[in-house]
Amino acid sequence: MVAGTHDGVIKIKVCAPPVEGAANRELQRFLSRQLNISESRVKLVRGAKSRMKQFEIDRMTQADILTLLDVALPAASTP
Repeated sequence: MVAGTHDGVIKIKVCAPPVEGAANRELQRFLSRQLNISESRVKLVRGAKSRMKQFEIDRMTQADILTLLDVALPAASTP
């Protein structure tokens, strides 16, 4: 489930244990289902063994991703 944002990062919780890549695979499946795209378009590019992960979503803009995940990142403050 999408748990919100923190410091400009989307927080997502999965039920799979962080053992042998199970949580990474579950997160990839979750993102593909939420974005209505194939799993092959969701690539883990950084953080395979970390709580902080970076995914690349092929052929989607950040705005599209945020809309489909129903996430609103806080606007950057201007001086």
